Amino acid sequence: MRLFLKSRPLFHAFRGIALGLALSLSVTPALALQVVIVLSENAATYHEIANTIKDDLTAASKMKHGVTVLQIASVESIQKIEPAPDVVVAVGVKASQALAASDLKMPVLSILVPRASFEKIARHSGRGREPRKFSAIYLDQPWSRQMRLIRLALPGRNRVGVLLGAESQEQVAALLDAASEQNLQLLATAVETADGLLPALGKALEESDVLLAVPDNQIFNSGTLQNVLLTSYRYHDPVVAFSPAYVRAGALLSVHSLPVQLAHHAAEVLQHAATAMLPPPQYPKYFAVSVNLHVARSLGLQIEDELLLERRLKEAEVAP
Repeated sequence: MRLFLKSRPLFHAFRGIALGLALSLSVTPALALQVVIVLSENAATYHEIANTIKDDLTAASKMKHGVTVLQIASVESIQKIEPAPDVVVAVGVKASQALAASDLKMPVLSILVPRASFEKIARHSGRGREPRKFSAIYLDQPWSRQMRLIRLALPGRNRVGVLLGAESQEQVAALLDAASEQNLQLLATAVETADGLLPALGKALEESDVLLAVPDNQIFNSGTLQNVLLTSYRYHDPVVAFSPAYVRAGALLSVHSLPVQLAHHAAEVLQHAATAMLPPPQYPKYFAVSVNLHVARSLGLQIEDELLLERRLKEAEVAP
């Protein structure tokens, strides 16, 4: 302090530097980000996602954004957009496939895509070699989150049964790790063929006291869902699902990410992405919990409401 009081030239020099720095910061132009969003379908859900991303980016205080929304048939027209987009967002599996197969060089962020589907697309297209330029926010939840929900919602049920088909059998190691972290016992049963589903289901339900539904179209689809749910009900085993639609159909509960939550996450990733680089593929940051209280009463289960379970699950994830 004495140095500045006694040395007026030095004081003025420092004041000039500070003033110049302040002026340079005040006139620095806002970062411009050009985004193209490609929709797999012309449906309300896809447009809701696109509009949410656009609104979030527009509201970002220090950024100016240009957002263009296209249908999947217009992928090739992206090259004609001026100024050239910095990043493309693929909404849904079909859009992700189309962009992976295109000659476009800009980074692609896929959302509303299951992990297994995205990894298959990345592998077959060769895009998997550049995870910072072909990335995703997965639709499905991390196994750790699902196992933690079972522990919180059903503390007396420690034996978790899962049915694994061709699409999901490679997940068994990750499932075992997630179950072990919550002191749960995982009982995995392979389903080799469509005819083997019900025998495998019966075996899994006999050995376990809760069934975790794993996203695998061979096992859980419109033709099998009701049989799986009714059989599980007869065994008095609740089903923990990955979709609110399954909860409405008769599963006990699910943890899932709503389309608007995936859109908010995508907008955050776009705002913080470095030049021409995306973060590696990741699970959704935001999620919700659904509970079927009618099923809970029918099974004689005392279960907390959705908002309380959601809050406890979020608190558990941020706890050290």
